[in-house]
Formats: sequence, structure tokens, C-alpha cells
Amino acid sequence: MAKPDPMIRYLSPLVGATITTIIVEDGNDDMDETHYGFIIEKEGKRYDCMILSDEEGNGPGHLNITAKKTKVNANK
Repeated sequence: MAKPDPMIRYLSPLVGATITTIIVEDGNDDMDETHYGFIIEKEGKRYDCMILSDEEGNGPGHLNITAKKTKVNANK
């Protein structure tokens, strides 16, 4: 039996959620760097999603967004 992937469990709140707001946090850390993220809402719960270089928040990071070539069915 395959061991569950913890990253899939970690990312699962994103599935079916709606991005409601963009977050911009001005540099309040030692390096005075601006951090970015977004707020999502799903089933009455709210999640702050920050784009960080690591789990400890040691600086801003990168979120790769790639457009898909297939059309999305808006009726789903």
C-alpha cells in the first residue's frame, strides 16, 4: 500500500475554493521584504495562503502559475 503524500493533504483545501483577496504584507522582517499571498474561502472556512521561500517564512518566494491549453467547463 502506497504511503499517503503529505503535500496532497496540505494542498487539498485549495480544491474547489475561491480566491477572495490578494494579500500584500510590507516588509516587517529583518530583510524588509514584501510578502505576497491570497485568501481563499471554502465551505465557510478561510485560509491565508502566503508565497514563502520555506515553511518558516524566511523571505518571499515564487508561485508558478501556468495557463492550461484546455477549456474549463463553467457548468461543473
